[in-house]
Amino acid sequence: MNLIPVIDIMNGLVVHANQGNRETYQPLQSSLCSSAEPEAIIEALLALHPFSTLYIADLNLLSEDGNNTQKIDYLLAQYPQVEFWIDQGMICSSTERLPHNWIQVIGSESLTDSMLPAITAKPGELILSLDFKHSLIGPDQLLSSSRYWPEQVIIMTLS
Repeated sequence: MNLIPVIDIMNGLVVHANQGNRETYQPLQSSLCSSAEPEAIIEALLALHPFSTLYIADLNLLSEDGNNTQKIDYLLAQYPQVEFWIDQGMICSSTERLPHNWIQVIGSESLTDSMLPAITAKPGELILSLDFKHSLIGPDQLLSSSRYWPEQVIIMTLS
């Protein structure tokens, strides 16, 4: 079994996600560490277990309200031994150079019908997250045809 902790970053801090209601998210408070800084959270997680993979959602970019790209780039450089699954709500073009430990995640909540061919064009290069809140958020074709699915698929419930 491979356990993958999820880190939701908003405005540079790790936040406590609650049912997809991003406007109510607050900085994470945890007994693991005294800070909501992503570095502190990652250090605390790695002290618990040598996780080989961490999932980061850039909630600002997903909400089209800024981004945390600089912070994420820093984290990838600080932890080269960790594979980071990064969800920023977009599919990077093949001409963009990503760090070796950056794996793209695209959530169905960010997809439109016109973006579906881009998933099939990169089957081993990205991970699809099928996002649900009572039902699928995103194009219905994702459920009616698995031909749009890359090699790795996450089932995410926001309920």
